[in-house]
Amino acid sequence: MTICEFKYDSPKYQCKEQAIPGSRLCIFHDEDYYKNNPQVVFDKLKEQIHKSITDKKHLLIIGYYLPNIVIIDNFTFPVYFIQVKFCGNVDFSQSRFSEVTFMSCEFSKNAKFSEAEFQKASFSGSLLQDAVFDESKFTNKADFVGTKFNKVSFNRCTFHLSNFSGATFREASFTSTKFTARAEFNSSDFIGKATFHQTEFQEVSCENGVFYKVDFTNAHFNAKSEFIQTRFQEANFSDSNFHDEVPLMQLCIDIVSNRNSVSLEHLVTKLTLIIA
Repeated sequence: MTICEFKYDSPKYQCKEQAIPGSRLCIFHDEDYYKNNPQVVFDKLKEQIHKSITDKKHLLIIGYYLPNIVIIDNFTFPVYFIQVKFCGNVDFSQSRFSEVTFMSCEFSKNAKFSEAEFQKASFSGSLLQDAVFDESKFTNKADFVGTKFNKVSFNRCTFHLSNFSGATFREASFTSTKFTARAEFNSSDFIGKATFHQTEFQEVSCENGVFYKVDFTNAHFNAKSEFIQTRFQEANFSDSNFHDEVPLMQLCIDIVSNRNSVSLEHLVTKLTLIIA
């Protein structure tokens, strides 16, 4: 029996699956096998997941090429997806994760995590084309550092500690979402439409962020809010509430074009806004 030759250095990983005939790689690591055998790959993946659940051991998935997958499970152990290419639609809706990592993964099509529950979650360095996290709960720490979103919806979610620093968003919605602890969007780039309508923040930092078209209408900023050197091309803060004496003073409004605008109608704040 020939063993798959796929290896990974950090973490140390050597695939133990059998190589497919005519290849030095297994059904997961051969980049073409899933195209003609999607059900075989999916069934084998489910087998690995259920074995980890039964054995109560962590699951390490590195460098896989995966087809359409639909998985609803209760992951009570750590799950690590590293440099995985999700080549089809992905659906983890209503799943529960004690700890899950999607590091430098690529979601080429739709990715659904609606109504999922995460204790610890990391999507650091991953690329998501069209992702939906609506009504999901992140109860401990959520790490989206350096994540690239083409289109994403986090509507009606609940976050505890969250970090989106260095992330890029082409289109994003956080409507009616609650951040119950510190949220960081430092050096994040919202290059398309971003909606934070009726979003509730406890403590938020957007230092050096860029917003091209953002809606903060009816948003609530309940504690420290930092927008130091944040740039807005078009922003609407109408009917928003700021409850702390912090820095809207350091907002940096981009006035390169006459089309740029900032709406502050009915803004409730203790701050003095300076547009320089």
